[in-house]
Amino acid sequence: MQLLRQSLVRQDNGSWIGRTARRTIRIESLPVAGIAGLGIFNSQIDVLILGVMQGPAAAGLYQVALQGALIIAILRPRIGMIVAHRLPLLWLQGGDIDGIERAVAPVAAIVTAGATLLLVISILAGGDILAAWFGEEFRTAAPILIVISLAHLVTALTGIVAMSW
Repeated sequence: MQLLRQSLVRQDNGSWIGRTARRTIRIESLPVAGIAGLGIFNSQIDVLILGVMQGPAAAGLYQVALQGALIIAILRPRIGMIVAHRLPLLWLQGGDIDGIERAVAPVAAIVTAGATLLLVISILAGGDILAAWFGEEFRTAAPILIVISLAHLVTALTGIVAMSW
């Protein structure tokens, strides 16, 4: 910890950074901290709005169902990264649309298969899974999980275009 502290307050030549420089660093880091805070707020705004409109119980059920369907939302962009680096090269090689389609098709198939599997599991055992993970009182969030899983399937069916969502 001491080494980290020293690396943050010492210049390359070993002299200490002055109070004014530290103040400047703090002030200039405020926009970055603000953007990070807004990102966290933005990721939870749907739960907050639902909590205000329907109450904490509905917001809790929705949040639990959202966590259950998060698997596909996390994996979809990661799987897309497997081929993302090749797409600009294929385009620059004379706009090789067939090559782009050959590169993207397996990724879209994997993501669609995963989203379909999540939807089937949600339909067949969503309530049991939610009850096992979060407690029996969250079994009633199964219909919400099914709707969110269906939304992920629709997004997956659009292919790599929707990978950033």
